[in-house]
Amino acid sequence: MTLKADALSPRQLFDGKMHYEIPPFQRPYVWNEEDQWAPLWADVIRVAESYVVADGAAPMVPHHFLGAVVYESKPPVVGDVTRHLVIDGQQRTTTLQLMIDAVQAVVEERGHELLAEDLEELILNRSSAFRGKPERFKLWPSKHDRKAFAQAMDPKDDWSGEHRILSAHKFFSDEARAWLTGTPDEDGKVSPGTEERRASALSATLRDGLYIVAINLTGHDDSQLIFETLNDRGTPLLKADLIKNWVFQQGEKAGADVDEWSETHWVDFDDEWWRAEIVQGRHQRSRIDIFVQYWLTMRLSDEVKTEHVFRIFTEHAAPYMKSGDSADQLLSEFRKDADTYRALANLSEQSAQGSFYSRVIETMGLAATSPLLLWLLSDNHQVPEDQVVTALGALESWVIRRTLLRMTMKDVNKTMVSILKLLDRTPVDIAGETVRNFLAAQRADVAEALRQRRSVSAACDPGGLGAKAADGLPRERHAAGQVGDRARHAAGLAGALESGAALVA
Repeated sequence: MTLKADALSPRQLFDGKMHYEIPPFQRPYVWNEEDQWAPLWADVIRVAESYVVADGAAPMVPHHFLGAVVYESKPPVVGDVTRHLVIDGQQRTTTLQLMIDAVQAVVEERGHELLAEDLEELILNRSSAFRGKPERFKLWPSKHDRKAFAQAMDPKDDWSGEHRILSAHKFFSDEARAWLTGTPDEDGKVSPGTEERRASALSATLRDGLYIVAINLTGHDDSQLIFETLNDRGTPLLKADLIKNWVFQQGEKAGADVDEWSETHWVDFDDEWWRAEIVQGRHQRSRIDIFVQYWLTMRLSDEVKTEHVFRIFTEHAAPYMKSGDSADQLLSEFRKDADTYRALANLSEQSAQGSFYSRVIETMGLAATSPLLLWLLSDNHQVPEDQVVTALGALESWVIRRTLLRMTMKDVNKTMVSILKLLDRTPVDIAGETVRNFLAAQRADVAEALRQRRSVSAACDPGGLGAKAADGLPRERHAAGQVGDRARHAAGLAGALESGAALVA
């Protein structure tokens, strides 16, 4: 693989008619004040104050490294901007542009016009040919963030609403204004030097005092592989981020309208609900990653380990991604099942579906049954309502029976996979009966209960009936009484077993 890596300042990165495009399928802007904006600004001010104190001499802190950005240059076109596709580092690059624009506006506001003009060269392509077009900006973010980015960089009066990008721009504006005007910080510290020197130092820092390791790929490099291996900086990527990047890249190769996919198939997967982490067993994972794992289990009728989700998805989806039509079909089915999954928590508990989700999945914590529930409710399968009710009733009975017997639930996922395999070759109009019959045929529960009963019976009379001790009294009277309590408990469980078996028979 051929890579060209250079340490570039913002001036070198954005000089000329440059236009860095973040693909529409990349995840949205997720950086925040506590973890990224404030630390970045502190680093910038550390360099700028070093310039002020040096007063023309060599500064103690001449520069700061921001990290890396990976991009792929497009073939040049006469009269057009020089286009680069950002493969990795979009969060960092977007933040840098927002920060420079915010500082530029404050510097201009404070009357330092020449400095403001120099900074403007780093954020705008001022040719009249690009006026009103995305190419007027040095960077154009993913589709989810474009309107907010344009508003932050080129404000309009008719804007309403909030966005993380706008919050970032305001943060840097407020911080720049406070530092330039010499407003004391929370600790009472005042910026060194005069405002003019501070403005000059801050502008110089943003132009030449920051460095990014810019990795430019040649046209034959595997950008997807680069994306996968360089995603450990900044905010970690989800499995769904890797999948989205792969899907949209394959869609572009197949000639599909990937911009349309962002508005249809992937429209809300980047919002907070899907990306929020929830508890699953001993771990916390995002809802979107959990759903993808369940979806693959349902589709493939096979267990899918968390660490293999991305690989298995690409293997399953690859044949569909060879043409735009088949890819669109797969993603349409994926979208429908995602909508079904999201609606589970809002189902009425008066319905069989809502009752099962509330009692079995949420209350009892048996998320392993989710792929089967998803299969039964999927719009892609159209299982009749009466069959859904039959299947879920039998499954809940089976779960309760195992719970009463205090049997392990570690193999529930395997049972769900067995049922899914059976359903794949069963007409949907008898799906519920198929589930009920399968569970009724399971004999492991019965065998375990009988084993317990025999074991407890033997324990109730360890020395044989009528056995006596040397003093003529029944042996282990007290111990036998204690075991008798356990025998009655086991007998109750065995009765519950037989009743439960009848429910699914």
